[in-house]
Amino acid sequence: MPQSYLIISKNQEERIEYTTKLCDELLISEFDRTVVEIQTETTKKSDKIQKSIGIEEIRSFQKKLYLKPLKSLLKAGIIHANDTLTIQAQNALLKVFEEPPDNTILIITSTNKEMILETLCSRCTIVELTIEKENGSDEEIEGAEKFLKILESDKIGEKMKIAEVYSKDKVKTLELLENAIQKKRNELLESIEENEKTTQNIKIIQVLQNCYTTLKKTNVNTRMTLESLMLS
Repeated sequence: MPQSYLIISKNQEERIEYTTKLCDELLISEFDRTVVEIQTETTKKSDKIQKSIGIEEIRSFQKKLYLKPLKSLLKAGIIHANDTLTIQAQNALLKVFEEPPDNTILIITSTNKEMILETLCSRCTIVELTIEKENGSDEEIEGAEKFLKILESDKIGEKMKIAEVYSKDKVKTLELLENAIQKKRNELLESIEENEKTTQNIKIIQVLQNCYTTLKKTNVNTRMTLESLMLS
C-alpha cells in the first residue's frame, strides 16, 4: 500500500536530501517525481517575496498524481511546504492523502509539523530529522538582541521598518521570534534571581509568544501582525 510521509526539519537542505534519498531507495526515477515548491516573485525593489502554495497549485499537483509512472514502478508526489501551504490547500489534500493513487507515495516537507493540519498529519508517517537546539547561533542571537532592542524602544519608524523587512519571509520571522523568546526567558530567570525587571520580561515574553502562535497557527498577514507586536 502506498505510504505518505511528513518530513520535518528547519534545515531545508536536510529535508530535500532526505526526500531525494527516500525516492532513490524506492527506485523512483526523477521523471516520476512530481514536485510542488515555494515560488518567489521579485518586486521593483528587487526584494524576493515568498508566495503561498494555494488551491490552484494543489489541483494541478493532484491531476499529475493520477498519471502512470514513466520509468519506475512507483511515482512520488512531493510538496515542499516550508510553512507556505495554505489551510485551504491542506484541506484540498486530505482526500488524496486518505486514498492515494495506485503506485504512489506522497511526501510533504515542512519546518514544523504544527504548521500542518492535524487531520493531514494523521494520514502521514512523520519523520523529524533534527532536534532543535535550545539556543541559536551567534548570528541568530545577535539578530534577536537587535530585534528586542527596537521592540523595547520608542522609535516607531524603526519598528515599522523591521516589521516590513521580516514580513517578507514568514519562516525567518518565526525563527527570529523563537530566538527572541528564548533570550527573554533566560533574562527572566536571571531577573527573578536578582529581583529586577521581572514584570517587564514576563510581559514581553507574553506578547512575543502571542505573535509567534498567531503567525504559526493562522494565515494572518505577517506584516500587520508584526506591526501590531511592535506597537503593543
